[in-house]
Amino acid sequence: MPVVLFLNGYYLTRALAGVAWVSRAPWVYPAVAAAFFVLHVHIVVTQSRRDLTPFAQATEIPFLAGGACIVFACAFAGNRLFRRWARGGGV
Repeated sequence: MPVVLFLNGYYLTRALAGVAWVSRAPWVYPAVAAAFFVLHVHIVVTQSRRDLTPFAQATEIPFLAGGACIVFACAFAGNRLFRRWARGGGV
């Protein structure tokens, strides 16, 4: 999946969003990153719909929900550690 996300431009759009979106609210960047994840994975699944088994098609929504939660949690924790490090407080 990481290769597919790379080829689809997920990491580039997430990095651009991180640079362009400066917000004091700690949940904004993680929410944007999770939304980009859902958008990009949905595009990949839509493009390969005819190649997927019925089971794989049925698990798209749970996969998107679980993946969005993981992306949100990782981005939130990473953002928090980065802000602490940037203030000079150490990790």
